[in-house]
Amino acid sequence: MSEFIRCSSCGDIASFEDITYINNTPLCSSCQDERVYSLHSEADEYAK
Repeated sequence: MSEFIRCSSCGDIASFEDITYINNTPLCSSCQDERVYSLHSEADEYAK
């Protein structure tokens, strides 16, 4: 039986395997991609 966790960003229910904790925040794979993208964007802005 697999454990399910709610993504704290979008609220979707994802299996434990699909959730990654970033800064103790559970994120599903699609939100992880958005989070990584936004972090890179912020870094790019900061570098300018």
